[in-house]
Amino acid sequence: NGLFYHSEMNYSFEKYHMHNKTVKALAQGVKIMHVFEDEWKNNRPLVEAMILHRLGLDAEKIDARKCDVVEIDKPAVRRRFFAENHLDGDVKAKKTWGLVHDGKLVAVLSLRKLQYRKGNCLEVARFATLRGTNVRGALGKLMKHAKKFCKENGVGRIVTYVDRRIGEGEAYETVGFTKSKQAYYRFWWTDRKTY
Repeated sequence: NGLFYHSEMNYSFEKYHMHNKTVKALAQGVKIMHVFEDEWKNNRPLVEAMILHRLGLDAEKIDARKCDVVEIDKPAVRRRFFAENHLDGDVKAKKTWGLVHDGKLVAVLSLRKLQYRKGNCLEVARFATLRGTNVRGALGKLMKHAKKFCKENGVGRIVTYVDRRIGEGEAYETVGFTKSKQAYYRFWWTDRKTY
């Protein structure tokens, strides 16, 4: 998706164009992944890895049951992993766990305080697997530790958000999340000079 043609600068652009396009495609059994021009330009290897993952063509496949869970208490480790393996990079987190396979960090999940609401609740800030690696069962294994942490610390529930331009959140439903409502797409600002 080119930035000009998917922006307010292009007045013919329908406000919920991508949402409507996604819904129509899903009704026909087609899954769409929307990639913006700046993501393709600045983070192409990760975008290509995400596409290969959706096609089931990851270079490496690992079962989470063969991985060890570790608590990641060094923010630099978390920051680097998400910078290299999550399209949105890293965000500040309260707690982070990872899966290690043969001495290599292959999946990471972090929790943070809610950004837009108050309550006795934590949010899945980020979840990612190592680029080019399908870690089957990673989300479920890491969520068990997140749920245990929340129970031990009196946290009532865990919430998460799914960016529908990237996916539909099936993995979250598989590990026990329930879809409660739908928000529309996020937006970004650009000066049209720096991407």
